Amino acid sequence: MPTSSRASRTAASRALSPYSNDGSGNCISVANRTDGIAVRDSKNRTGPAFSVGYTAFSAFLEYAKAF
Repeated sequence: MPTSSRASRTAASRALSPYSNDGSGNCISVANRTDGIAVRDSKNRTGPAFSVGYTAFSAFLEYAKAF
């Protein structure tokens, strides 16, 4: 189940989506945490963030690859 927390927004090591510089304005960053993956809008670092477990994130990636 997704969660939102300060820890999600302050994860130590984040990766920026390679599509973040395509001019679309759709930018996210993800961080690998001990309990799952934290996701946030890279343009709004203090805004909402959420984290999901590894299994759920993996399923999301497989779904997204279909598009």
